[in-house]
Amino acid sequence: MKGTVHRLALILAACAAALALSCGSKGLGRGDAASGTDASSCVYAGTTYVAGEDFTAKDGCNTCSCGAGGQVACTTMICWSPGEAGAPGRDASPFNGCAAADEGCVLHSGGILAVGESYADGCSTYSCMVGGSLTCTADACPAPDASAPLECSLPTTLVFGYYGLEGRDSNTLDMSGTLTITLAVGSCSWTLPPCGTPCAVTTGTIATDLADPDVQSGFAASSTPFYGVDSTSVDGVDYSIERADGRTIQVGGSCCLVSDMSCRPVPTGVRRLVQDLNSLVSAAAADPACRGL
Repeated sequence: MKGTVHRLALILAACAAALALSCGSKGLGRGDAASGTDASSCVYAGTTYVAGEDFTAKDGCNTCSCGAGGQVACTTMICWSPGEAGAPGRDASPFNGCAAADEGCVLHSGGILAVGESYADGCSTYSCMVGGSLTCTADACPAPDASAPLECSLPTTLVFGYYGLEGRDSNTLDMSGTLTITLAVGSCSWTLPPCGTPCAVTTGTIATDLADPDVQSGFAASSTPFYGVDSTSVDGVDYSIERADGRTIQVGGSCCLVSDMSCRPVPTGVRRLVQDLNSLVSAAAADPACRGL
């Protein structure tokens, strides 16, 4: 577990750094790196600027400056598309070449929270943390509607986790709702909370995630789909989700980090599934049965 928690800490740190570089903060991305024609000028998005000159970033929101040595520095404000500002539940469709789901947290209602935002649905209060981690505080929730029973059965076993040059996480969620984490130093098992528990990821949560059209489409692909940027080539980690039948989805970093137009943005439903599976691992890590690993 220490290896898993350490790796998750590295991921959160990497995501925090990515927010300063990616479209998640709508600032200067890696693919926009400026080059100087000489020490007194900068080239940004095909335009030359003189040292000391300010100009608008290509996202149309942030401001950039041409500095000494041909270096460009840009502000990293969060800038939403028209109609999105300030409202949780904003449209998660792609904009500026990036998906909103890549830069915040995905609500189960389908909306997006930016890092630092909170949203209350009358039952629970959700907050989006750096790295795309969604936290929740349970309020006074009404009794569940007995006429609309929850789907609490998992249709398949899942093997999932991060992988990279240093190895692979081995997390298995079986159809009964037991999560098993296996490390070189040992393993532990943790039972998910009862279906419908407020502010908890349960078998019902994962079953809903698996039924999402984005996830269904990924698993149905003729070859294993890879969404986002492959981070393993730069000593980073990517994410894999495998069903019992061997069908697999792989997820890398945000396409906002590169200028490669062939990069496939992470679909909102897939982003939510990864988010919820990571929440399960975090919950298991806090349980006494797994804390010693």
